[in-house]
Amino acid sequence: MVQGSYIKNDYVAIIASADDVESVEELVEMVKGGQRPAHSGLYRFELESDTPELVTLVGRGYFFENDWSSDHTVSWIGPESEVR
Repeated sequence: MVQGSYIKNDYVAIIASADDVESVEELVEMVKGGQRPAHSGLYRFELESDTPELVTLVGRGYFFENDWSSDHTVSWIGPESEVR
C-alpha cells in the first residue's frame, strides 16, 4: 500500500442475545444464510483502515451506541465479505 492512501473496506458488526445463539459460529452461519436472531443488531460500516484493533473499536462503538452490552451476548465484527 502506498503511504498516505487508504482503501475503503466494508465491515459488519453483529451482536445477539446469548438466549438466541450459543456461539459466534452459529451467529455467523445464521447471517450467511440470510437470517438473524430475534434479539440482534447488525451494523454495516466503511473504514479506511484494515487495522484489526480499529475495526473492533468501531464495531463495539456501534454496539454501545445502540444500548448493547458485552454481558450475555454473542458478537462478531469483521469484513462484510465473510458473512455474505
